[in-house]
Amino acid sequence: MQHEASIFLRANLILNNYIINEKYRHAQGDPYALIFTDLDGSLLDHNTYNSGPASQLLKLLEISKLPVIAVTSKTASEVIPLREDLENKHPFIIENGAAIYIPKEYFSKNLVVKNCDTVDEYIRISEAPSRDYWRKILHDFDQRYQNEFRGFSDIFNRDGAAGIREVTGLSLQSAKNANKRDYTEPLIWEGNEERKIQFIQELRNVGANPLQGGRFLTVGGDFDKGSALKKLSSFYKSILELPIISLAVGDSANDVSMLDVASWALLIRAKDRALPSLRRERNVLISEHEGPKGWDQGVRKWLRQIKYELGNDNND
Repeated sequence: MQHEASIFLRANLILNNYIINEKYRHAQGDPYALIFTDLDGSLLDHNTYNSGPASQLLKLLEISKLPVIAVTSKTASEVIPLREDLENKHPFIIENGAAIYIPKEYFSKNLVVKNCDTVDEYIRISEAPSRDYWRKILHDFDQRYQNEFRGFSDIFNRDGAAGIREVTGLSLQSAKNANKRDYTEPLIWEGNEERKIQFIQELRNVGANPLQGGRFLTVGGDFDKGSALKKLSSFYKSILELPIISLAVGDSANDVSMLDVASWALLIRAKDRALPSLRRERNVLISEHEGPKGWDQGVRKWLRQIKYELGNDNND
């Protein structure tokens, strides 16, 4: 249920100056840095879903008090175990911006937050329509686009988690988690490009916001990664009473909204497609490599640009 609530987001982390890097803050009012990152194809390898080449930098960023915030098309059920593997304690954004998850013990002031509820140890903020709503809409498209698209629901109903595993390359458990969606329905498009353009336009006509990722066309409501990034950034700004300088990292069309609104954008190269086009021209970095190797190289370059000093870094 969506509702307005005044929530107490308590963070011993911030109260104890856990996330203030004194070496970076040379003067009162210096901006506070945040990294918002796509996962698949950016921080994680597109095929192995491993962060390997970026692992050392991730540890250094945590030591240096710079939050790395996942912004992904993945579900909460997928991101939570990933965060544990990465030893990441920060908020995250799921299903292309449909919901923001904030650990209950993260922030340290009273904030009035609309459309929030509590899920386990997280505050969840969302005003997005449900996945079931979009599945009903897509059912109306079945006759006009027969055999031209397959949704996760169709695949799961026919072949179970094994079917999701086949189209994603995930483990069986991860495939189950990928299907635990609350707000969006990913599709595999199997028609031609002209029909796809028509399909997307018709979805937009009924209020959907289809977003193309690296593998899937995801159908959801009027939200995106950029609007979620701005909302979460505003919480940090309010709590810390500091301006924010942000980096958005991505490799696909569904990352464009956040790449355009962050202070800086880092585009990660992909083997099988061109870089997404941005509206902005300034403060844009492009990785030399693909996936987490490009993430590592590009983020280090950004840190040098903003003169952010990493702690105990022997690889820069």
